[in-house]
Amino acid sequence: FVVLVTEGVTRVLSNQDVIDCASKHWDDSEEAAKNVVRTAFQKGSDENLTALVVQFGWADKHTPRYIERRRQLVAQGVEGGSPVMKPTRAAPKEEIYSDKAVEKEDFDMFG
Repeated sequence: FVVLVTEGVTRVLSNQDVIDCASKHWDDSEEAAKNVVRTAFQKGSDENLTALVVQFGWADKHTPRYIERRRQLVAQGVEGGSPVMKPTRAAPKEEIYSDKAVEKEDFDMFG
């Protein structure tokens, strides 16, 4: 997971303290963030207390349910896509990328 916090948290908690607080709830990102904010508040911070815990899919408690739902949609012939679900049997898309060399020799992509 990754933890992002505001200055109100870092004034009273070290980086290791933040990770320790979040690690207590490694399987629930919402609870991990709440624990970081509560701990900073208990340590006396009176500034903006915000924490965001980004949990990677393999540890997210919702992953099994999400994977099952995706399998059901694929079995029904629907490809997942946000925000619109598209049929998987759609006509092939025109290729956007090409192996051809750039036609203009003086092309500068960073210019």
